[in-house]
Amino acid sequence: MSEWHYSSNGQQLGPVTSAQLKQLVGSGQLQATDMVWKDGMADWAPAGRIKGLFDGGAAARPAGAATAVAAAPAAPGAYAAPVAQDRSGSQIGYYNPSAGLGERVAKTLKGFPPPSGMQGEWPMSELQLEQLKEAEKQRKAIRSCAGLFTFLGALYAIGAVAIGLSGLFMVNSGPRGSGITTWASGAVMGVSGVMAAFAVLAFFARRATLRCRIWAPITFIALFSIGVIMNFAGMAMNSGSGPGRNSGGGEVAGGVIGLLFAGALIMVCVKGLVAIPKFLACPLWAQEALVNAKL
Repeated sequence: MSEWHYSSNGQQLGPVTSAQLKQLVGSGQLQATDMVWKDGMADWAPAGRIKGLFDGGAAARPAGAATAVAAAPAAPGAYAAPVAQDRSGSQIGYYNPSAGLGERVAKTLKGFPPPSGMQGEWPMSELQLEQLKEAEKQRKAIRSCAGLFTFLGALYAIGAVAIGLSGLFMVNSGPRGSGITTWASGAVMGVSGVMAAFAVLAFFARRATLRCRIWAPITFIALFSIGVIMNFAGMAMNSGSGPGRNSGGGEVAGGVIGLLFAGALIMVCVKGLVAIPKFLACPLWAQEALVNAKL
C-alpha cells in the first residue's frame, strides 16, 4: 500500500494511503498545486501531475500553464527564506525541490549523489545555523584544550614510569649502605611521584574541561606560568659571566625554546578558558546537540 506525504498551507502532512489522498482531493483539502511525494519518487511533484488523482484531469495543470507553488509561511519572528523563480515566472519556495537545491544546501552537499529522500522539510533557519556554527567554534576551542590535557597526562604518566624505574635501578646498582645513593634514589622517586600526580591532575582536568569547568584551564595556566618564571630565572643565572659558564649560550637557547613551548601551551588553555562562557551562552539546543554528538 502506497503511503503519500503532501504539503498543504505550508505544512508537511502524512503519511496517507492513495484512497485517503483521493478523499482529500474530493473534499477540497488538497489542491492540484499542492506538492505530494511517496517512496520511490525522485522528487516532490504537484498533485495535479499525479495520474488518476484528479478525475478526468480537470483539476490538473493545463498544458503550458504555470503552476504556482507557495513557499511555506515563516513563523512570527523567524527567518523568511528567499524565493526563486521558475521559467514561467511563478514563485517557488527556496527549499522547494522543483526549484532545485538552495545555494546553502548545494554548497553543503557538494560532491554528494543527488538526494532521493524527502526534501520539503527544513526545520532550521539561517539564524539557527549561525548559532550552531558559533557554538561549534567555541566547542572546538574547548576540545583542543581537553586534547592538550590528554597529551600532557600521557606524557606525565610515561615520565613517571621512566623516572621511577631509573630510581629503582639506582638503588639496586649502587653500593649497599651508601647514603648518597639512597638520597639520590629517594629524590628520583619523589620526582616520579610528582609526575604521577600531574598525570592524574591532567586526567581530571580533561574531563572537567569537556564539561565546561573553568578550574581546569585556570590550574594549568597557573602551573605553566610558574614554569615560565622558573625558566626566566634559570636563563638569568646562566647568562651571567664568570668561570665555568662557557656553555651559558646553549642553556639560554634551550630556555628560549622552553619559553616558546610553554607560551603555546598557555595560549591553548587561555582559548579554552575564554570559550567556556561563550559556549554556555549559546542556545541550549546547540549545546545539547554538540555534546550529544560527542563533539
